[in-house]
Amino acid sequence: MFSPSLARAVLRCAQRHGVDGPRLCRGLGFEPSDLQQRPDLRLSYRQTGALIRRFQRAVGHRVTGLSVGLQQTPLSWGLAGVGMLTCRTVGEAAQYGLQHQLAAGAALHHVSHQEGGRFVIELQPRFDEADLVPFLVEESFASIVAVVRSLIGPQFRPAALTLAYPAPAHAAEYAAAFQCPVRFDAPAHRLSCDLDWLEHTLPVHDPLAGAMLRGQLDRLLVPTPPQSDFLVAATTFLRTQLQQPVTLGDLARALNLSCRTATRRLAEQGVSFQGLLDQLRREQADALLARRAARVADVAAAVGFSDPSNFRRAYQRWTGRPPRAPLSAGAD
Repeated sequence: MFSPSLARAVLRCAQRHGVDGPRLCRGLGFEPSDLQQRPDLRLSYRQTGALIRRFQRAVGHRVTGLSVGLQQTPLSWGLAGVGMLTCRTVGEAAQYGLQHQLAAGAALHHVSHQEGGRFVIELQPRFDEADLVPFLVEESFASIVAVVRSLIGPQFRPAALTLAYPAPAHAAEYAAAFQCPVRFDAPAHRLSCDLDWLEHTLPVHDPLAGAMLRGQLDRLLVPTPPQSDFLVAATTFLRTQLQQPVTLGDLARALNLSCRTATRRLAEQGVSFQGLLDQLRREQADALLARRAARVADVAAAVGFSDPSNFRRAYQRWTGRPPRAPLSAGAD
């Protein structure tokens, strides 16, 4: 499970080419609006892979991973990208990005090392998704180059790029995008640059504010424990439906499953539909009740209860105590 940065980039590109974003997301457990309005949203590899395949079918060969990646900036990588802006040099920013690569939305595993006077980033697939690898490698390397150029300027040039797949039909675009020697059918996916680039100071670096801001960001960028792709998709969908009545059938339809299959797959994760829904309702209720201006009636409506009395009984069953905002609790 990782940040939806790549999904955002794909949907931005889809919008530019007149492709309907909600249709691309249908049945995946999230909507395009979730990518803008829910900073806590995380997507599974299954969800992201399905979105990319639909995008590729919709646009054909008009759009490649290169064009998606080259549009990105540090802010495209979310809090991880913001953290890179607090670093003093390109080398420090690179290490920060590698440390928080899941928060940046990396769909491939990024590994770095130094070799022969060069800094090398190697990409390794996390899952056996051979049909997606060229797109993901293109997008990953192109976004790295685009982000570094955003940090220090368009003069950045990698030293070499190798790809472990045959040259695609648009191979000529690689030279224009990376402006370095490119070799296909190589043993590994690697992008390298001269070590001198790592010493370049970021023009935006603020030595007084950088350390403080990075400390705050580090506390927000705690890695999320892994979950199954199905449970991530189910949880993502249900969180978007908490304000209204939702059934097992709604969940099954959203994930393109039968009710029987959805029930079985939930059981494989050790949960039931009602148990998962109650858990999410309780989490949302607790978060809302913690706000100083919280009203129990408003919280009840926000988690799908039209009658506050029914919410009070449900909350008592979930927690063993009545729902109460902090100011009221202090009066006991």
